[in-house]
Amino acid sequence: MPPFWKTLWFLSLLVIFILFLIYVLIKFFITREKMKHQLVMERVNARKLHELDMIETSFEGLDTWRCISPIYGKNLENIAFTGHGVWDGSGDAWRFVKRSKLTANQWKKLVASGGVVNEKGDEWYPSEQFKKANETANMNVPTGLTTKEE
Repeated sequence: MPPFWKTLWFLSLLVIFILFLIYVLIKFFITREKMKHQLVMERVNARKLHELDMIETSFEGLDTWRCISPIYGKNLENIAFTGHGVWDGSGDAWRFVKRSKLTANQWKKLVASGGVVNEKGDEWYPSEQFKKANETANMNVPTGLTTKEE
């Protein structure tokens, strides 16, 4: 009888083990490369967030720093948007509405659709959270900003 390392079953197991080892190594390197790529993409995305274009501007008569709009121009003339489609920010779903901007029937319909009305009854908000945030923050014109970094 030959030694066990020369038997067919041992050689078969050895081949299976080597193939399994190759599979594990390939899987390891592929996973490592995917993780490297994911890390690079996360860094790129984080950098993009830091690079949001901020501009010194005047908003509602007050000097401030604001994020630049995706569509922005300064000192431009004769600008046209052409093509098919609708420019609609769906503001009716996310912005607050002043009663004075609507007719009585429009106001009644808006209030009946849900949302929250302020204590005076002259402003409608899509949610209580929005109402609280609007009352406690003034993000349209943050005050006290003197540099882009702030």
